Amino acid sequence: ATKIGRRMSFLIGDFIMLVGIGLTLAEKYGCIIAGRFIEGAIVGLNSSVAPLYITEMVPIEVRGRAGVLNNTLLVAGVVFAYAMGFTVPTNREESQNWRINYAIPAIFSIVRIFLLLFVFRSDTPVYNVANNRDQKALTMLKRIYNYKDTHV
Repeated sequence: ATKIGRRMSFLIGDFIMLVGIGLTLAEKYGCIIAGRFIEGAIVGLNSSVAPLYITEMVPIEVRGRAGVLNNTLLVAGVVFAYAMGFTVPTNREESQNWRINYAIPAIFSIVRIFLLLFVFRSDTPVYNVANNRDQKALTMLKRIYNYKDTHV
């Protein structure tokens, strides 16, 4: 995340997540294991990059609340995943419903790819300063803190 930025880390991670989901939906046991391994690695990446992104993109006044919201949504996602797991039949041969549970993360990856490509088009101010893009960082800070004065 330091070399390529938080935004690009999310984008690359989401595309790799889609590959992992595709493997998970395959019929072969080895593909399912490989897909789950890839998905787990990307969840780990997201768990480390998301707090950095939040810390660098949210105004100081609400930073704590944003961090708590991130953790709350993470736990809610785990609870949701467990609840969805109860809907899967124990005998995989009788139903293909298990594929729905493995495909649900694709929705979140696709939505975030869309948001990062079309809505959140800039990386964090810290990343921009580290890469000698001071003017872009200043523009981002003005937007984050809703600063109107242009004589900075």
